[in-house]
Amino acid sequence: MASCTTCPILVCNLVLFISTQGLATESTLPVGRTPEPAMFAHFPDRMHAVVWRNWNAVETVRIAKVLGTSVRNVTAVAESMGLPPAVPISPEQNSPGFFHERAHDNRWEIGDF
Repeated sequence: MASCTTCPILVCNLVLFISTQGLATESTLPVGRTPEPAMFAHFPDRMHAVVWRNWNAVETVRIAKVLGTSVRNVTAVAESMGLPPAVPISPEQNSPGFFHERAHDNRWEIGDF
């Protein structure tokens, strides 16, 4: 009989799987009121807040897609607020992990993305 080097791992995974059945349906997060997204009095609207908080942190194309407009319109809004010209976003910044860990999580209070 051939030895199985992955058998202990498979057994551990099986035990873990069986022991956690039913836990996924239990809520461990507190339940309470859900606050409205914060609006910033110094911005005329949510669109300006989104452009300001994401400019040169997220690709302009992505900002435009979220706002449902064109890159030209997003650039015009950025220019109207005195933001610098758009810079290329590095591949690291453009990765889904970077966006969700850095950009998205730091901008959640503006609204859903």
